[in-house]
Amino acid sequence: MAEYAGKYRWLNLQERKEILEIFKANDEKRIKSNCSEIARNYNVSNTTILRMKKGRRQHWESTMDKEDNSIVFGKRRKASKISILEEVLYEWFKQKRAAGQSITGTQLQEMALSINRKLNINPEFRASKGWLNNFKERYNIRSLTMSAEQLPAKFESCLEFVNAVSSIMLLKNFQLYQIYNADEMGIYWKMLPRINFINEYEESLDGFKMAEERVTVMACANADGRHKIPLFVIGKWENPNSFNDIKLPVEYRYEENAWMTREIFKSWLTTVFLPSVEEFQNKEEKSHNILLILDNAKCHLSKEEIESISDKCVIEFLPPNVTSQIQPMNQGVIQEIKRLYRRNMLKDMLLETSEESLLKYLEKLNILDFCTQIASAWFEVSTENILRAWRKLIPACDIIVETCQVSVDEILQVLYRLPGFHNINVQQVLSWLDVDKNETGWKIQTVDEILQSLSHGNKSSNNEKEQEREEETDSQNIQYSTNIGEIEIKEELEIKEEFDTISETEIIAAEADEALKALNFFKKWYERQWNCESENLIILQRLNNETKDIVAQLKGLNFVENVNE
Repeated sequence: MAEYAGKYRWLNLQERKEILEIFKANDEKRIKSNCSEIARNYNVSNTTILRMKKGRRQHWESTMDKEDNSIVFGKRRKASKISILEEVLYEWFKQKRAAGQSITGTQLQEMALSINRKLNINPEFRASKGWLNNFKERYNIRSLTMSAEQLPAKFESCLEFVNAVSSIMLLKNFQLYQIYNADEMGIYWKMLPRINFINEYEESLDGFKMAEERVTVMACANADGRHKIPLFVIGKWENPNSFNDIKLPVEYRYEENAWMTREIFKSWLTTVFLPSVEEFQNKEEKSHNILLILDNAKCHLSKEEIESISDKCVIEFLPPNVTSQIQPMNQGVIQEIKRLYRRNMLKDMLLETSEESLLKYLEKLNILDFCTQIASAWFEVSTENILRAWRKLIPACDIIVETCQVSVDEILQVLYRLPGFHNINVQQVLSWLDVDKNETGWKIQTVDEILQSLSHGNKSSNNEKEQEREEETDSQNIQYSTNIGEIEIKEELEIKEEFDTISETEIIAAEADEALKALNFFKKWYERQWNCESENLIILQRLNNETKDIVAQLKGLNFVENVNE
């Protein structure tokens, strides 16, 4: 809240919430609220405050349903003959804006016509410019797109939030280790760069595209970078066969379309985030009070809902349309996780000798493989890179580090060693790395879904669960035995007999190959032990990737000898 002089003004949503909180606190303490003083502080009329006090319960319910703090409340909306259409349209608009997408007036008009046709409301409705202006006035939409003139306003929103965070840190004496940011990301986990043999293969799959296999991952860390919350993966498979008796290095939840939902977010908060924070702070012997910063995604619980779950967790929501500018996880952390995952996946393919074997690798790739590789990628993200990602919110975090741990050139060099990729160029690699850049991990509702949520209070329907596409590869895995002698390792006498005909390099390559088999055997065994630790599993996966790299080099599996600079 700020001081204002002169003409009375309109209250925005945040200010209405503050006033309602004052009423609520005074009611609980049985203290009479001084409406005149509140009116002076917010530069509004006494009548406005008295009206809010009289109908505070109704005001509270209607205000808490809103999520956009930039909405300004002023005069009472004029009634519209197509109110249902406009409610649906406004809900769609809010979700688009929360996802960071700009909406033009033309897009609003086109969507209004589409909704009108779907609902068969008014055959004479034309979504004219006059209607558009009235709609914007009724819903207090001041702007749709970000023009050059509006950039200062966007910068001002960022600055206000930075100052708000700074004030909270001072008021509650929060240190960097107590401040967290969490954000969802969508990732196409089976996608490779789009080259001819990949495209031709997918065209033969009768509509199913491996490249469209998407999961959602929630990443969260504190501001000093020393506490990384275990990754939270949401997939389309309810009970993946590959998970049998496996202790995962991530937390996994099922949702039929792999989206984050309010129910799953609550599960993440109560079973992953809060317990992990408590464990970390117990080890550090520090305060349990924390600040969690989130964006305005519809799948997140409200401030009141979260703070009712834990009285030690303070919540602040980022202003709309500025998440890409100041949200820490969006300042290179999510990009780094994806790059590390994709580099590791490519390294895991280094022993494939043909395009056909590479495609078979993709077919066998399952959700357990993804969980292990993405956990390994998160493990590799440095403390310094996470700390620097907070620099726009907390200037003290602005340290000098390498902005990216994995360069495009490093990924390009690995691709050159894979069959079928010898002609790939930098632009194709960049397009591949950014292919899911705008995948938010939560769904923007369709018109039908918005109608259903408006009509039925967001009750979710239980649809038929999607069939798991994951191929069973158990029969192709190593056959386990308590007798280590069943691992196919050549006897020392056999090696000696052939020594004269085998070069030293071939012997080293054979030994490395056998070492890799033994490592895989141990990894598969360790995954099924009751005391399997996630940290050790990640180390084994990293060791597996590096060993494959060594074996591939020893076997000479480099498909491009000379690469032009």
